[in-house]
Amino acid sequence: DPLIEEGALPNLAALIRSGVCSPLNSTTPPMTLPSWSSFITGCQPGTHGIFDFTRRVPGSYSLEFTNATHRKVPTAFRVLSERGARVATIAVPTTYPPDPINGVTISGFDSPVATRIDGSFVHPKSLWPELNKRFGGMRFADFQELHIGEGWHHEALASLLREIPRKEAIASWLMDQERWDAMMVLFGETDTASHHFWMFHDSNSPRHPRDADPGLHDAVRKVYKRCDQALGALIDKARPDWICVASDHGFGGAGDKALYLNRYLESAGWLDYKGDTNQP
Repeated sequence: DPLIEEGALPNLAALIRSGVCSPLNSTTPPMTLPSWSSFITGCQPGTHGIFDFTRRVPGSYSLEFTNATHRKVPTAFRVLSERGARVATIAVPTTYPPDPINGVTISGFDSPVATRIDGSFVHPKSLWPELNKRFGGMRFADFQELHIGEGWHHEALASLLREIPRKEAIASWLMDQERWDAMMVLFGETDTASHHFWMFHDSNSPRHPRDADPGLHDAVRKVYKRCDQALGALIDKARPDWICVASDHGFGGAGDKALYLNRYLESAGWLDYKGDTNQP
């Protein structure tokens, strides 16, 4: 809202003026995979069965990554396809492995927790060589996120700002091929930027570095502004009958402390361990 008020997001502002805008509760839990699964199915996590990035393997305590095969209900893309509609989806989480819909699927970053796509992310598979040739594929947060050191934030911001126009170009090219009955494009760069740059953006954050490079303080603004430009370009290209813009969850300031619940319960005498705790 502050970015809209200052005029930084004119395309979102135009949609709000001409349409309807309202706060939307996220899912429980308010996380990426259950939330986008709810968006593309219309069902709560208890119905579609996606709760987290991982799930317990039935009958054991082992974990496996969650994917589209664990979803218990069809997506809107599948429903539309079965009624003859032509559908395209780009970078939507929980669409891996890609469903062979009547159209195109380019799976999201959770496929399987990668920084860039390969042929297994794409339906139909014949589309992959063309995507690779024309656009160099597609990437998600194409930088390591384990060791954050000197210069890391500048590298990460540059990577995010490079990827938005690539995704815009892929969507625009697909629109050149035909007029789709429905298309969904997900710009996850706003999510990644908010995870890593909120402390610079929000002066009230307990992690806000007062002496940080001024170029990092408006990183979130830069990413949102570039996404707004992509949104405007795609709307102009598509001339759609209906437009829906949504987020899977919100963001806010994080604390500077972490609670390890099991350790706390143990220290209070409310948790004990059975057997050798050193064994895996």
